Amino acid sequence: MLSNDEIIKKFESCRSRFVEGWKRTEWLEATRECYSAVEGFSYEGGKNGQWENLDFQKRENDNKPLFQINKLARVMNVISGFQIQNRGDVRYIPRDIDVLEDGKFSGKSKLADVVNDGLEFIKQASRADLENSHANYDALICGIGAVDNTITYEEGEDGIGEPSVQRIAPQLLMWDVASRKKNLVDANWVASATVHDRDVLLNEVNSERATEDKIYAFSGSSGDDLFLNSYTDMDKNLIMAYNFQWREKEFYYQVQNAALQNPQAMQLLLLDGSVQAAKERGIDLTKDEIFPIGLDEKNAFKEAFELVGLPFEAIKQKKYVYYRASIVGKDVISASENYSQKGFSLKFITGKWSETRQYWYGLLSLAIAPQQLFNKGMSDIAETLYISPHGGIVIESGAVGGAGNLAAFKETWAKQREVTIVEDGAIAQQKFMMKPQAQLSPAAMQVLDIADRAILECVGLNQEFMGVADGGAQQAAMLQEQRVKQGMASFANEVDSFGFFIQEQSKCFVDMLRVLCQNSGGLIIRNISGDKAQPYVKLLEDQIATKYDIIVKEVPKSSSERQRETDILLQIAGMLTQAGRDGGAILPLIIENQDINSDKLEEVLAATQPPPPQQPDPINVALLQAQTADLNASAQKKMAESKGLDMELLDKFKTMRDEDSSEMDIKLEKMKADIQKTISETMVNYSKIGQSVTQSQPFYGE
Repeated sequence: MLSNDEIIKKFESCRSRFVEGWKRTEWLEATRECYSAVEGFSYEGGKNGQWENLDFQKRENDNKPLFQINKLARVMNVISGFQIQNRGDVRYIPRDIDVLEDGKFSGKSKLADVVNDGLEFIKQASRADLENSHANYDALICGIGAVDNTITYEEGEDGIGEPSVQRIAPQLLMWDVASRKKNLVDANWVASATVHDRDVLLNEVNSERATEDKIYAFSGSSGDDLFLNSYTDMDKNLIMAYNFQWREKEFYYQVQNAALQNPQAMQLLLLDGSVQAAKERGIDLTKDEIFPIGLDEKNAFKEAFELVGLPFEAIKQKKYVYYRASIVGKDVISASENYSQKGFSLKFITGKWSETRQYWYGLLSLAIAPQQLFNKGMSDIAETLYISPHGGIVIESGAVGGAGNLAAFKETWAKQREVTIVEDGAIAQQKFMMKPQAQLSPAAMQVLDIADRAILECVGLNQEFMGVADGGAQQAAMLQEQRVKQGMASFANEVDSFGFFIQEQSKCFVDMLRVLCQNSGGLIIRNISGDKAQPYVKLLEDQIATKYDIIVKEVPKSSSERQRETDILLQIAGMLTQAGRDGGAILPLIIENQDINSDKLEEVLAATQPPPPQQPDPINVALLQAQTADLNASAQKKMAESKGLDMELLDKFKTMRDEDSSEMDIKLEKMKADIQKTISETMVNYSKIGQSVTQSQPFYGE
């Protein structure tokens, strides 16, 4: 691992490339414009994302109307709400399964349910769904969203830690500018900045350090100003801390496990200290055909294999190792390997990549131009109505008998219940004339309508997806659903990015769960996917598999989608019943799909469980036990009599040894017959005992 000086040098180089090596200023300006457009508020310099800057300043200087009707906020809220209502259902399927049935691989595992419960615990404890939705909203607006998935030890029980998922504001993020893949999975480094009070952070850092290692003052960094611009007006004592993560390629060996075919050598090999140390890292020589070891372990493993007479075959390969460091100014507060070696704990969601601007952009930017056109059209119409006449009259002063009567004329003209008096002949001579009413230009109304429709069309949505039904036509439910799905196709890229993000985050959650188990020695968590009769389970590290297949499926949340899924389940239940199967077995799935409160749902599910087996009548049980005891006693008596007879026959046989052989043969045959008779009677008694037990056993299913 790098030294502290090397970490600082690497971080400053990465930050310099991010700030100066690409168009960060342009991206940051575009990001502020996007947030201003969706929020409707102006930002620095009087700029407003809902207006073109020059047009906005000109109208403001000329005191002209500046209307803005924010339609972008509703569009973004609908798309974000769709993601919230259709969050992915994540399932973890372990790869290293040992469950066998009849000597064959069954495809079942007790690990799956326990780990699913553990990961649900992490999601609830860290409010992951809430933070993920916020990050996804950022990606829809500006093209970049991120959350940091860590374990914090400030809360929770001492030494155990608490899972933490924190959304990071886009303007506080940094990443490898050479990255081009979706969600920045090819980035070699990422970083996030957090704002702290200088004195509070200094005390917190020093509380965990020895006296000789204490920091008396944080050294400043010119790069902090790039992130403190939005905070310096509030407090001059703020400082930035950075969570810097990077990866490096390191060599290792893949070893062919020759001990699998030699049980005796395996037993000896497992006693070696190097093998035992490797087992603590998750390597199991009793299962793994190929396992990895470090460069410094090669000689020890080679000697261990050769000592038990096994060939040692190893191939040198490379892999990424992930590191993290907390940095303040020019001081490294902490540095270590990342708790998860499946990627950075800082996970990104990206929008679309612009080849012309060379940065990521969100779905919102496509609709800013029509929103600005709509606001301009509304303001132009308001200005036309403001400066144009709205009725009124043109009159000669002599029509009302001179200037002295004009005041009375003005007072009564606009009031229908008042009497307006004019000079004789003024009406006939048409000494007053009505002013023409202002007429709105049809072109202006068309521009307004086009801009209104273009906001949705540029994003790719339709009225059905926005929940605005066509009042002039009744649409079939199937047609309505089809049009909603067509609207979803327009932001399929964003849905794809979020699903990919959930998969990558879930990999971190498995490793996070493993660390929590190591710290606690067994978490007590709520049982969600297992046996409902056992409300809580204990999660141990040996119940977590080495590798998992992560399946993300969309879960319908709207009432119409739930009803459609319920209808399908009912059809499946009917088909199972017709096929002679138990169609009622999927009744709990149908019930869980209904809109029922969680407390009542458990009661309903409990009611669907089969009744417990009927307990046997205690009188019958006692009678059966008495009969069985009597038969056992009778059988034992017969066996005793048989043994006594055997002894008697042996004595007689002993006295007959000197008698005539012919008589001896006759007596011997008779003794054999008697012995056989005794054995037969004993077997009959045992048979009667078995029949009595069978007939007396009650049938619990009735």
